[in-house]
Amino acid sequence: MKTIQLKSVFILAGFVLLSTQLFARDLFEIKGKIVKNDTQEAVSASVFLLDSKSMEIILDTTCNVNGDFRIEGVEKGNYILLVQKAGYQKPEKRIINISEKGVEIKLLK
Repeated sequence: MKTIQLKSVFILAGFVLLSTQLFARDLFEIKGKIVKNDTQEAVSASVFLLDSKSMEIILDTTCNVNGDFRIEGVEKGNYILLVQKAGYQKPEKRIINISEKGVEIKLLK
């Protein structure tokens, strides 16, 4: 009786491992530092990752006191990285393309 129960546990564990491999995706991390152009002083700002087609917010975060930010769990695709800071009139935008070739970042004018 104990042998049958143990065998069922191994079969279930094998299925769980197989299903995680089938549904595994390549996820990426975007991290950076926000500083003022003229003084290179760290800026605490809000950072948004937008879908490049719908302009919908996919993920967002805020910078720490050192100006560092991190956005995890990003899939391959085209995005716009938007940085906003209270008191600044115009938000900064960058186009980000994540693919098998790597990450490409361009200034959005």
